[in-house]
Amino acid sequence: MMDNIAWNIDALVYDVLTGKVDRQVYSDVLSVLGTLDGLTIDEFGCGTGNLTSRFPKTARIRAIDYSPIAIDKAKQKTNGNVTFFVMDFYQEQPAGYQPDKIVACRCLYHHDLSLSLGILSTHLGDKGEVVIAHPVEDWSKYLMPRIEEKRHFDLVQLLKSITRLTNKTEFQYSLFTAEEFESAGKQHFDDVIVTSAGYDTHYLIQLRKGDFSKK
Repeated sequence: MMDNIAWNIDALVYDVLTGKVDRQVYSDVLSVLGTLDGLTIDEFGCGTGNLTSRFPKTARIRAIDYSPIAIDKAKQKTNGNVTFFVMDFYQEQPAGYQPDKIVACRCLYHHDLSLSLGILSTHLGDKGEVVIAHPVEDWSKYLMPRIEEKRHFDLVQLLKSITRLTNKTEFQYSLFTAEEFESAGKQHFDDVIVTSAGYDTHYLIQLRKGDFSKK
């Protein structure tokens, strides 16, 4: 995974590069999560809290990120129902109870997708749901979101896509296909649904276990 310095740099500029696509991704994630009143939610890779701040006050949230700078920013946007943890969720996860749902929005870049989903599955326990938003591997879709059935060039998306060049450095930034999510997801969950989010710039993956798989 990226080292702490890289994540902190990303946290410093992240909000500047938040645009229309990002807001649509958050909206799509919340839509598939459904009613969250009274539920416990763990958000892996919460970043600067742009999605965290959209969760209802009636939910119990644990937000996890590797960057202390990102966590500091997220704390300024959220309410008292959120508990924050600075940790690498590949190495440790919050203890004490298992969540009803896990959200992982644009944070599963480790090259071993099965490992990532296995960690989420173990943390979730015997039942519940995981919702993942992950950038598509197709550059043209990422740079030109499909809005009202037409693709439009998005400057913010271009600037954000520069991060993908980290594939050429020591930092890992792996992207996966819908088929890879389906294959790896079936190794750890009872039900796998892959659709799209953020004007076709992201995959939206729902992974369910136990009672949730019957819904």
